[in-house]
Amino acid sequence: MRAIHFLPLAALVLAACGDSGYEGSVGQRFDLKDGDRSGTTLARERDVDGLLDTQWNDFLDRAEAQLGHAPEKVELRGVSLQLDAANSQNVSTLEDALSGDVVAYLKDPSTGRIVDVAHVKDPKGTGRVELDLLDADLAALQARLLDGNFKVGLRGSTPKPAGSNFTLALSVTLDAAAL
Repeated sequence: MRAIHFLPLAALVLAACGDSGYEGSVGQRFDLKDGDRSGTTLARERDVDGLLDTQWNDFLDRAEAQLGHAPEKVELRGVSLQLDAANSQNVSTLEDALSGDVVAYLKDPSTGRIVDVAHVKDPKGTGRVELDLLDADLAALQARLLDGNFKVGLRGSTPKPAGSNFTLALSVTLDAAAL
């Protein structure tokens, strides 16, 4: 698997959310290319540990400081994606490279268990697109979410013909709460 370069999307934005825990946003960059295709599906996943410039671990550390104890649970509150047009090649809008149902998922790298967490149908434009959260049960992934050892993945259909020379650079943001 070729290396994926991470571009810090934005500083980790954190806000206390009262008695309900600690909320924050963690961003990743995904570069999807023709080599990430299987049939008409593009798919890519990223390790959270180490590739996020410690954003996830920083999120957990700040949550612990805010809560006064290590978080016991992580909940996903939102997922969004946005085209990074400056780093995309032969892609001007999301619909140039993605069509149909686009799914964000979390994966336990030790077991291979995948939990689909959010999706959007036919994303369009270049601006931020909020994905609809699925009723995902994250119980089996809690230990991984709490130790920062999981993968974030994205998959969806592409209208691009096989052999196309393109790079779809995306910013993917997870909005989470640590309780």
